[in-house]
Amino acid sequence: MDDDMPTRVRLLRIAGLALSLALTTGCAEDARPPVRNHAPKQAYLITLTVENPPAPVTAIEGHASYQVMDTECLPKAFYFGYNTGISAVSEPVRLRPVAPNVWQGVVYPDLYLGQPQTDDLGVCDWEFIGAGAEFLVKGFRLAVDVPKSSLGTTIRYRFKNEWLTNPAFADFRQSGDRVDVGSTSPHAGQYFYMDVDAKEVTHGEQP
Repeated sequence: MDDDMPTRVRLLRIAGLALSLALTTGCAEDARPPVRNHAPKQAYLITLTVENPPAPVTAIEGHASYQVMDTECLPKAFYFGYNTGISAVSEPVRLRPVAPNVWQGVVYPDLYLGQPQTDDLGVCDWEFIGAGAEFLVKGFRLAVDVPKSSLGTTIRYRFKNEWLTNPAFADFRQSGDRVDVGSTSPHAGQYFYMDVDAKEVTHGEQP
């Protein structure tokens, strides 16, 4: 029995090395990162307007999300079969103040076009999923979304002032409740609102 131990140890070490190589090698072919379209033709001006906030908005940031719709174009890891490469991208969107409680930024739905990530798996079709913004009021992080289907429209979000006084919400991002445009609450001081307008613009109309 003792004479077999070195052989067993060697076999275990060889198996461990093979597994380590498989994990570190990852995929049969390294995927190229997606490249931005440097001449996008589609542009939407996003205007965010906060109505009656209980305190100043102290920070705001935006993002636009893109995703590969058919992951068959992505390489797969050896042995395990899961997709590797990049299947989703979140691009920062600069939101600049244009008036009290009003910010604007531009998103480009065609910022990522169809492109291969490898030489032999075909073209990855990228699609704009939507945009969004997060902002701080009294140190609480609040969020709104603009799905692709809402481009060209105005969305209204409602936030409870109660969220900004409850420490239980301090460590979480709170998304607004979507309500009808123009709607208000009969209970004054219970809510505040953000209108998000997504208007298609030409390059000459962009701020």
